[in-house]
Amino acid sequence: MHKTIFRREIDSFDQPEKKDTSKNIFIRRRRSMTPLITYFSKAEKLKLVKSLFKHDNKKFIQFMEELDRKSNWRDAYTFIETELTKQKIDIFSSKARFLTDRIYHVFFPEDLSIY
Repeated sequence: MHKTIFRREIDSFDQPEKKDTSKNIFIRRRRSMTPLITYFSKAEKLKLVKSLFKHDNKKFIQFMEELDRKSNWRDAYTFIETELTKQKIDIFSSKARFLTDRIYHVFFPEDLSIY
C-alpha cells in the first residue's frame, strides 16, 4: 500500500527530536474546533460529493461529522484513508488528495503558506 508523505514528515527526518516534530507529528491536535465542513466552499463540497461520495450528500455529511470527532492528525488521516479505501476510491486521486490536504491544513495551518 502507498503512503502519502506530507511536508512535515519530510522535514522531521532532518531535525533533532523536538516537542512538535518527528514522532510527535501524528499526535498534532486541531488548533480550531470549527466544523471541518466549513473549510470547504459550496462548489468544493459539490465536487467532493459527486466524485468521492457518489452523489450522496448525506454520506458526505456523515463522513465529515465523524472526521470532526478525530482529535489528532493520525486518527483523522487513518479515518480518511480507511473510508475512501472501503469505497474503492484511489486515495491518491486528485479529489481524494484535495480532501486530505484541506484537512491536513486544519491540523497544520502554518504549512498553508507553502502552497
